[in-house]
Amino acid sequence: MAKYTTSNSKYSPSKLAALYAIELLHNKDEKKALQLYEELQRRKDMFYLPGETAMALNVAEQIAKL
Repeated sequence: MAKYTTSNSKYSPSKLAALYAIELLHNKDEKKALQLYEELQRRKDMFYLPGETAMALNVAEQIAKL
């Protein structure tokens, strides 16, 4: 699963959100999680599906509140 999630993550907002969750909740690596969230924010206008991007950002923001 990790290999699939990390492959091509720069093209998928959902994969970036999943990686963010893994780093923050499972690995407890806030620095890496923040880097992934910032990458998601930087790339949000480059993704092809605005709905998927909005969902990924929302998921990441909800996870940050945990």
